[in-house]
Amino acid sequence: MHQSDVCTNCSHSLATDDRFCGHCGQRAVLHRFTMRHLSHEVSHAITHADATIFTLMRDVLIRPATVLHDYIVLGKRKAYFNPFTAVLLLGGLLLLVTSMFNPYRMPELEPKMQAARAEMEKDPTKAMALAMFDRSQRAAQFIEKNSKLLMLLSIPISAWIFWLGYRRTGLNYAEHVVAATFLTCGLTIFFSLFMMPMMGVFKQTTLYNWVVPLSLVFQWVYFGVAYGTWAKRFQPTYPASRAWVFSLLNIVVWSLLSAGGVFVYVLAGMLT
Repeated sequence: MHQSDVCTNCSHSLATDDRFCGHCGQRAVLHRFTMRHLSHEVSHAITHADATIFTLMRDVLIRPATVLHDYIVLGKRKAYFNPFTAVLLLGGLLLLVTSMFNPYRMPELEPKMQAARAEMEKDPTKAMALAMFDRSQRAAQFIEKNSKLLMLLSIPISAWIFWLGYRRTGLNYAEHVVAATFLTCGLTIFFSLFMMPMMGVFKQTTLYNWVVPLSLVFQWVYFGVAYGTWAKRFQPTYPASRAWVFSLLNIVVWSLLSAGGVFVYVLAGMLT
């Protein structure tokens, strides 16, 4: 393609030997999109970028303490994919996987309930059980459709809990938000690739009752190891048990808030 004397992106004037626009940075010479061009662009983005999301996914799972220390304490920002962009992208993956497996809802029970609905509504006791089932299913549907939002809401809560536990280290709340964002990326990967599919596959089986506790154990260990190892790098006097305690507290607080919200919603339907 022939080089124009102005930038096609911002209309800034270009010299004949300019390779890039001095105003917006776009290339001076652009080619039409072709399949060959697209394959090169995609492979270049994945393999030649300073830090890709795939690299972050690997690092945040196998060495989260190093990621937190490098990015927050040492200031190695260019070495890692932006955590806030990553958590939004991974949240989209979680939402997609959740919609595929429906880990919380049980739509397969609805036909059976529908067949007996008319008869159950005549019995006050059964009618109440039916109403509880309906509202619990609506709550489960809300959780599935808003899994990304709920994941994002957990970040400031986790950051606040760990800020309380490590407030004497000199790290401020905003830095704990960054740490919680990185660790939420790790959790989201685990939930998207393992927990949501397992919960979907093992619904209505005895194994389902073990899958949910397993997810909580993973979160407890993941946050405990990450914060415990990281804290030793800038505050060696802090015992490793502190990370495990506040990791457990983090799970308890979030479980109370989420499960409590569902309970209040279902109970409110019984009282109206």
